[in-house]
Amino acid sequence: MEYYRNRKLSGRQKHNAKWMAIYNDFVIGYESGMTMVEIAKRNNVSERTIYRYKAYYDKIREKEE
Repeated sequence: MEYYRNRKLSGRQKHNAKWMAIYNDFVIGYESGMTMVEIAKRNNVSERTIYRYKAYYDKIREKEE
């Protein structure tokens, strides 16, 4: 059982520390009026990734209201 408890899970780990750091930077940039391209270049990620963050951001804001 110890093997199963300590093994690394395969696949992408959603919402890990790196994901949250970039997402938090996205929120700061987006709310301050930066463009998606500027945010993507600042975090060294693709524009598609930034639009995924925006979709997540919109979903979270919708739940809050």
